[in-house]
Amino acid sequence: MDDSTRPLNRPVPLEAVMMEYSEVLIALRELRTQAGYSKFDRAVKTLNRERVNPERDKREGVSWKETRAMAKRQRWICGICKDPEKRMADDRMFTVCDHIDPNADDFNAPSNKQAAHKSCNASKGSNDFTKEARRMGVTITEYLGRRSKD
Repeated sequence: MDDSTRPLNRPVPLEAVMMEYSEVLIALRELRTQAGYSKFDRAVKTLNRERVNPERDKREGVSWKETRAMAKRQRWICGICKDPEKRMADDRMFTVCDHIDPNADDFNAPSNKQAAHKSCNASKGSNDFTKEARRMGVTITEYLGRRSKD
């Protein structure tokens, strides 16, 4: 087992948990200089592949039948852009299942799924609902209120 895959068996210091974002950036830049760009980049890639919440359900494929049923319930209005002028096509190439909160514990629950334009879902990426609300230019309360109306 090399150093990049060996788990750290030491407690994380409290001051590391309480760091501000700018402090984390400074610390990471220093670590990158000390460890070298190659090792640092490899470690970051490894961390990016790790699950944020290992307790979360594994991603399951959603059938076209289920996606189509969601789209019908939504009256073919995209769950992300919600533009009634741009209704989703009854075509699996353009309409997909979107997981509303990609970090939710109940990831595969029906309440965490919605039909969306493929392009809207791709632009959303894996943002959580707070980032999605920010992207839409609404408050988290407004975003969640919109979600509950659907």
